[in-house]
Formats: sequence, C-alpha cells, structure tokens
Amino acid sequence: MSVKFSPNSLEQLFYLAEREKRIYKSLKKIIEDTQKNGIGGLGHPEALRGNLSGWWSKKVDEGNRMVFRIVNETVEIAECYTHYGDK
Repeated sequence: MSVKFSPNSLEQLFYLAEREKRIYKSLKKIIEDTQKNGIGGLGHPEALRGNLSGWWSKKVDEGNRMVFRIVNETVEIAECYTHYGDK
C-alpha cells in the first residue's frame, strides 16, 4: 500500500525526525506494518467513533497515536504525534 500524509501529519513527521528520534523510529515501524498488514498488526489498532468514524488509531508510544484510514490501497495519515488531536 502507498502512504499519503495530511499537511499536518507531514509537519509532525518532520518534527519527529529532527527532534524526537525514538518516537520517529516507532512511528516508522507502525507505518511500515500498516502498509503490510492494513488495520491489524502493531500498535493496538482501535476503530474511532463519532466524527472520526471510519478512521483508526494505532499506538506509537504511551502518549501518541497515529490516526489513519485506508482508502483504495492507500494509508491516509491524518495525525501521528498526538492523542486524537489534544496536543
């Protein structure tokens, strides 16, 4: 599967790559696993509800989640350095 980042998640990715190497490495593993295994796999996948229905989250570390959905064999990442947008 291919990966598509929202503008916000791309900024978060660049920030992590520069300043939070440990979290960046974990996120990279989660993204690669999601490309291979879809919704299942690493990161304790959780279906989101309410206005985020249709989206999923996977745990990157204790305080951060990757929020994504899969559309037409593309992993669309909305956020990757927050807990449902609370940071």
